[in-house]
Amino acid sequence: MKGVPIIMKTKIITYLSRSPFSTLCVMTFCFLAFGYFSLNLFFLFQANIGAIRQFGWLILKEGAALQLLIILLNAFMSVIFYSLWKVCERLVVDWVVGKKKLE
Repeated sequence: MKGVPIIMKTKIITYLSRSPFSTLCVMTFCFLAFGYFSLNLFFLFQANIGAIRQFGWLILKEGAALQLLIILLNAFMSVIFYSLWKVCERLVVDWVVGKKKLE
């Protein structure tokens, strides 16, 4: 069962390396998703931590803990979409310079 994600990853990269248009579409989606999930992320995190410092347990019970968890989840999703964008960028660069497959 350990080999299944590696096989899937290889198939996806093989498909994307054969189809530059699909790669550009995935890149565009990842770019937009990265922007959506990282929009004002730093300011929301800073405001949430400041409120927790100021009001303590009271604000945590009122939903600040859930909000902090959502902010951290947005940061995680942002990193995922950025990583996917970088994979697509590598494939497009390889395609532009004429390499057939990743090394």
